[in-house]
Amino acid sequence: MPLPSRSLQSLPRRWKIPLATLLVLYALYLLAGNIFLNTPLFDAVTDRKPHKFVMETGPAMTLWPGHITAWNVRMRGHANHTVYVLRAERATGRIALWPLFRREVRIPRVEAVGVSAEINRVAKAIPPPPRSDQGWTLRFDAIHSDTIYRARLGSLLLHGQGSGTVGFLKQLKGGPSELFDSRVAFRRAYASYRGIQLLSDMRLDARFRYPWHYRDQAPGVAKFNLLAATLDLDARSQGLRVDTSGRSVTFGGTPTAGHVTAALGMDRGALRAGSHLH
Repeated sequence: MPLPSRSLQSLPRRWKIPLATLLVLYALYLLAGNIFLNTPLFDAVTDRKPHKFVMETGPAMTLWPGHITAWNVRMRGHANHTVYVLRAERATGRIALWPLFRREVRIPRVEAVGVSAEINRVAKAIPPPPRSDQGWTLRFDAIHSDTIYRARLGSLLLHGQGSGTVGFLKQLKGGPSELFDSRVAFRRAYASYRGIQLLSDMRLDARFRYPWHYRDQAPGVAKFNLLAATLDLDARSQGLRVDTSGRSVTFGGTPTAGHVTAALGMDRGALRAGSHLH
């Protein structure tokens, strides 16, 4: 098998210079891109407003323009009274380069491994910016994972074998947002509330989306008036004891065992006909 250097020498001269130029440019990209991803330069770009959004990663690499793989990814965002934290053991994605020229960061697909998510409501609020169309647009067509380990919504915790695909569009600085057709599913999962197990051996399949809109058109819980969603659930249940005799409501489990199934649908905040819960 001929060595690469000998193969290059055998090329016509008119091909040598362009090929050598491409090799030099590629080597420079590898050097610059991987230095950028693994030094404080990356943090300076992604954490410009740490009170609103912070992204941290462990080692990261790029082998081709627009393609990035990162390990130990953690993202934290704060909007109004809501704080969300997303973690992944590894994430691989591709940035579409041409949309950057029209001020759009478009990532057609992200594959994530070892995912967990938390959403909490906090007392401190970061007020949203006024309506505007001047910001950059973020578009994630599909963030996919076959290994979602846990999801926490306030005091409600789901953990088990999860998978899902979520896509969204958001224009920064007060622009509109849209949630594309998304799906999250769990198998052999458990659900607990404030540490008390409610459901076990759970099968859950949820689909959801909402249309393009500005925040002032549907702020906070008003987004439910735009939401289209379905929920299919099958699980073993445990009795729940609610005590309201004290100064605060307390919860506890009971040895009562049962079974729960649900097929629910929602269109623009209204329960869809045919929905049932047993």
